[in-house]
Amino acid sequence: MRLKTLLLSTIAASWLVPLAGLSADRADPIRQLLYPPELIMEYRSELKLNKQQEKTIREELRETQSAVFDLRWQMKDESERLAEMLQATPIDEAGVLSQADKVMGLEQQVKRSHLVMLVRLKNMMSDSQLAILKEYRESWTPKKDKSSR
Repeated sequence: MRLKTLLLSTIAASWLVPLAGLSADRADPIRQLLYPPELIMEYRSELKLNKQQEKTIREELRETQSAVFDLRWQMKDESERLAEMLQATPIDEAGVLSQADKVMGLEQQVKRSHLVMLVRLKNMMSDSQLAILKEYRESWTPKKDKSSR
């Protein structure tokens, strides 16, 4: 039972660092090149976002959140199967590796979904908006979601 709890905790912890959140490391090259939607929306007045841009941001967030929600449910199911397989004695190595590939494939899909959203958001910004975002990003710290406390 401890092994299952440890495995599920490890996998759950990996979900807490999605690409959309970007690394806390300011030297992270991805963080330097892409802009999270929270940053864009926080400075939407300064960016002078037009209605179409605001609509696109909402649509991209909605689509990404929906896709990621479904993928995380699948990942939970597949992780539980993996944990069950790891409790066997002896462990079916080929089966475990195949199941681990499923879990990691789902993790990759989550990260890809976030990356697609970030690329699309950056691509819809004008050069002047990107310059403003770059300036604000230097001192910006993501706000914690009060609903997650």
